[in-house]
This record gives sequence, C-alpha cells and structure tokens, in this order.
Amino acid sequence: MASAPAGPLTAAQAIAEALAKRLTQAVVVQDTNANLQANMAGLQKLVVAGKLSSLSFLDSTPKLQFNAGQLSSNSALVAKVVAAGATVAMIDTAANASRAASRIGTGFDVTVADTAANVQANLTGLQALAASGKLDTLTFTDANPALSLKASQFSAISALKPKLAAAAINITDTAANVTKTNVSGASSVIIKDSAVNVFKSFDALRTLVATGPTTTIQLTDKAPAMTLTAAQYVGSTDCAPSSRV
Repeated sequence: MASAPAGPLTAAQAIAEALAKRLTQAVVVQDTNANLQANMAGLQKLVVAGKLSSLSFLDSTPKLQFNAGQLSSNSALVAKVVAAGATVAMIDTAANASRAASRIGTGFDVTVADTAANVQANLTGLQALAASGKLDTLTFTDANPALSLKASQFSAISALKPKLAAAAINITDTAANVTKTNVSGASSVIIKDSAVNVFKSFDALRTLVATGPTTTIQLTDKAPAMTLTAAQYVGSTDCAPSSRV
C-alpha cells in the first residue's frame, strides 16, 4: 500500500488519504479559508481520529466559520483553528447563539442575524453574550426592525444596547416604572396609567417630556381628571395626556 505524500497536505488530499487508509500518522493540513471551510466535516473526522496534527491557513486573514451547533459537533476542529491563530467566526440566530454561550470563546467573531421579534424574545441571553464580550455584531433581518420593551427590560440590556442601533426601541410602561428608569437611547416612550398615578409622577414626567425621547401619555381611566397647582399647569402643555385607550 502506498504511503501518504510527505509534507503538508491540502484538505482534500488529507481526507482522500484517510479514506484510502494511507495516513499512518497525523499530518499538517495547509489550505485556503475557502477550501478548509468546504471540508469541515472531513477535517473534524481527521481530528477525532488523531490524523490531523495542525492546520495552516494560506490566507492573510485566516478564518473558519461555524454556526452554533457546529461549535459543539466540531469542537475538536474548533480547537485546531484556535491553535492555528485563526479566527473562529460564528453566525446564527438569537436563540441558537444564546444557547451556545458556554461554547463561545471571547476571541470568537460572533454575529447574530435574526428578526426583531426573535431578538426581543432572547434579550436575556443576548445581554449575557454582550456583557461577557461574546457578541460582536447583531444584524436585523427585518426591513424596519422595532423592539417593544418594558422599562425594566430596557434597563437590563445596558451591554446589548449599542448592538441594537439599527432598531427602534419603544418603551411602554406605567408612569412610576418609566420615571425611575434611565430611558436615554430609547426611540419613544408610551406611558399607560391612571390619572392618579400620572399625577404622582407629574414633575418627573414634565422633565422626561422636555429632555427625553418622544413621550406619549395615555390615561387608562374612563373619565380621567387631574387637579394641578398653577405652577404645575404653567408649561405643562407638552405633558398633556391623551384620552383613555
């Protein structure tokens, strides 16, 4: 039986030699990003079989791309990519990326591409990724992405907010919840509450309307009414609530 060629092999050569049972020892695979990418499944089998000692990338910016599931199923190959000093890129949905958090290294190039609805459904996981330095890019697949959040949700995604710049972030909550939250960076705020509760937060709401995001107040009473002092009434036009919704 002929032995495998000496020296580094391309991905296709190494896989072919392994299939022909001519690999008597682990070999170095040297190839382009594209060819290594196209042969990931075969390379993973070589690593597991102990027939791949190391990878050598011919491109000036070495990179291999995985999805979240492949970080687990191709974990041995991922380790070889890291050892070679190449970039492990991962692109997947919000849910899949969140579930794969423990398998994502801080040095990986991680992109989440998903709809606004799916991003909103996975805010907690995405916030955890962003806070730990495991989320580089978040791309919305919607034409006009928008998130509808409670004030507490907005407050809890401080690390994630910079990744959401392409989306409108609309906050809907009670007067008390909004006024105790820093809503800077939100696209709009809708306050839905009773006249009594709005009155309790009246001064804070005036400041919010004057200096914060576009704010709308919707009273939930059947016959809303508020009694204001003259000082409260003066300059309160911008804070005038709408009728019940």
